[in-house]
Amino acid sequence: MEELDPLTGEVSEVETVADGEGVCFTRTFETGMSRIYFVKKIIGAGQIIKEIYSVENKCGVVEDTTAVDLAAVSDGVNAVHEMTVSKAATFPYRHPHYTDPVLATFGPDAKLRRTMENVLTIDKCTYELGVASANKICDGNAMVEDKDLDAIVEQVSEFRHGSGLSEAGVCESAEMEIWQAQKEIREKLRMQQVYYNGAPQRYTWVDQPHPADGTPFAMHFRFNVAEGISSECSFVIEKPYGLEVYFDGVKCAQTGKWFIDKDMRCFGLPALSKGVHRITIKGSYDQKRELEDVFVIGNFAVDMSGNISREKEILHTGDWSMQGYVNYPGGMIYQYKVPQLISDKQVLLHLGEWRGTLLKVRVNGKEAGFHFEKKNCVTDVTGLFRKKKRTLWKSRFPEAQETCSVHSTSPTPAAAGSAGLISAPRECSIRMGRCWSLTV
Repeated sequence: MEELDPLTGEVSEVETVADGEGVCFTRTFETGMSRIYFVKKIIGAGQIIKEIYSVENKCGVVEDTTAVDLAAVSDGVNAVHEMTVSKAATFPYRHPHYTDPVLATFGPDAKLRRTMENVLTIDKCTYELGVASANKICDGNAMVEDKDLDAIVEQVSEFRHGSGLSEAGVCESAEMEIWQAQKEIREKLRMQQVYYNGAPQRYTWVDQPHPADGTPFAMHFRFNVAEGISSECSFVIEKPYGLEVYFDGVKCAQTGKWFIDKDMRCFGLPALSKGVHRITIKGSYDQKRELEDVFVIGNFAVDMSGNISREKEILHTGDWSMQGYVNYPGGMIYQYKVPQLISDKQVLLHLGEWRGTLLKVRVNGKEAGFHFEKKNCVTDVTGLFRKKKRTLWKSRFPEAQETCSVHSTSPTPAAAGSAGLISAPRECSIRMGRCWSLTV
């Protein structure tokens, strides 16, 4: 039996045990794995003799004139048998207290590198709707009356000719989630909701003009900075057409950059000083406007309460969401320094259990391997270490992504196991708790 990895194109033989009922073999499949198997039929002794007799009967050969070289058949059967036995799967005994000799163990702390900016997600806001009577029009889920809608349209016209929000005597709402604010705004402007299904598909009506299109509105977002951040940061909002952005009252300009999606545009922010800050967006609301969560991105850490602080240079293996990356969507690179290797045998990197989409290993900038499986990952790094300086990187992606690096990726917070260098006379596996182990 042969096994084909459709991702890499590698083909390898599979040890099997064959009996009269079929072929047996063992294989563990992890998330994201796929394999193709090719089964080659090997004719046994009974089948060979049976086919010979079948040919005799069809040809009318009588029993005393059979001309079959049974010795040759016997030799062929023995050869097939020996080949079958030699390729059969074996399950060798391994003493339960056996341990592989360890050359080096890494973790639980590693120098880190991110593959993109860290993210503070802001999902709450207050809002102002630029029509003085708007807050009185809707009570709960009640719809506006036609006469009230006429008043809105009249005041929208006044706004377009120069009136501002402050001139309309508008009050700021209580803090709520952004989707709730949009729900209230659309109720007050008598617009079809966009947050639920059950109505005609949105594309059939969302671009149609509405009497309340152009209503002035503003949204305010607050966040806290526990430690000042001097590096460049940005405010990210999806589809900001017609909107102005202000940071603590100072207007911000678009940088021309986008984050993850080309509709998520970036506005430059000044240095973030310690304290509570306020970001305001202002513009005209229309029927096709969709307001989603907004983001502050940059080189900083974010704790579980949403406070921004300076990030540390060291990351501990395990869940990174509690180490300053609660909503971080990118990959993480763990970098390790490898001691001078004293073995000239095969060198294997053994990785403990991890979570994510993809894990890559690089040694001194050279890619050594990648893994989809979530445990028992073994990477052959033989010959990739230089005699003097050696660096091991482990990268975990969302999936995470150098010297030896393990690169891991995960759209959601991921937990890493451990790794280490092990020196052994043969290939073997080992679990090292929360560390990474390298074996030879």
